[in-house]
Amino acid sequence: MRRQLLLAAALLMLGAAAGQATPLECVVNGDFEQELEVGWQQLDAATNAAIARNADLDDDPDHELGLRFDNGVGEISVWQRLAIPDTDLDIATTLRARASGSGGAWVAAGFGLSYLDRNLVVLGQTFIGRMSSDCPWYDSPTLHLVTSADDEWEQHSFNLNDELANLPGVDPSEIMYLEVEVYSTAENC
Repeated sequence: MRRQLLLAAALLMLGAAAGQATPLECVVNGDFEQELEVGWQQLDAATNAAIARNADLDDDPDHELGLRFDNGVGEISVWQRLAIPDTDLDIATTLRARASGSGGAWVAAGFGLSYLDRNLVVLGQTFIGRMSSDCPWYDSPTLHLVTSADDEWEQHSFNLNDELANLPGVDPSEIMYLEVEVYSTAENC
């Protein structure tokens, strides 16, 4: 059985603009405490997959987001597109991901950031999560892969300017929008 599970507890993007006394949360419903229709677009282009909010995916009483494949193929996700004033933003996400596949079947599960220009063309991406051993993704000048702990809750936080140093093929001055996404994709499962 080839299956994969992604759970994201909190997804927060904070912008610390100069002169601002408190951070600004840019992601709507980033903690998933409201129904997913509040702030999030959903993509369900997969077989044997599910997207659901649950309050019992970890030990605290609040809600988390769960995405699951059970021997399915395709992509599932929740995502938002945000206009950004500049790239001096602090990004934080807490996630738990598991990905397994074999014999040419592969899965990837995690948190993604896509960097878009003024015409909504993707300039590059950052992916934080798990990829099974046969996943064909690799780091490039426009894709930065960060492997998270296997099946353990883990927080990731960084300044976007620092992250863009890992993407030499992306010109930060061209970035006008971010797409934040919690997603999973599976092939040949």
